[in-house]
Amino acid sequence: MFNTVNHTGLTVSSVDESLKFYRDTLGLAVEEARSGEWSGSFLSHLTGYEGTHLRIAMVQCKDGSRIQLEEFVNPRLEKYEVEWGQPGSWHVCVEVSDMFEVYEAVKQGGYRIVSNPPEPVPLPEESIHYGGYFLGVLDPDGHVIEILQPPATYREQYS
Repeated sequence: MFNTVNHTGLTVSSVDESLKFYRDTLGLAVEEARSGEWSGSFLSHLTGYEGTHLRIAMVQCKDGSRIQLEEFVNPRLEKYEVEWGQPGSWHVCVEVSDMFEVYEAVKQGGYRIVSNPPEPVPLPEESIHYGGYFLGVLDPDGHVIEILQPPATYREQYS
């Protein structure tokens, strides 16, 4: 049925504020051709909201995977708080090559770090992530971003 995941979409309160996190702090590239202001009947049909108007920024990782940051200009809905671990919550995991560089950038940006500081996760040696580093952070809207620096053996085997 499914062929691939095309992108992950995050509803954000401000595309501009989110770009400070995803582009400026985490270093994702903005895909200009897929970013901008969007409205029309196709969006109203897709979202179920009449007169939908979105601001979108598509950010891309080095491997080509994408996260779509979407700000609903119309309708403007109230934020619904969901904590990590509650049904309906989710997270995105991004791989990095230098956890401590990312950690310092996130800290300098003033973003909330859930698991502080990064350290090797105590997993069994047979785990594919044994010896890797994990860090949980929240973006400006509270989306959970799991940051993973896989061990060298993982990169050799799965890259």
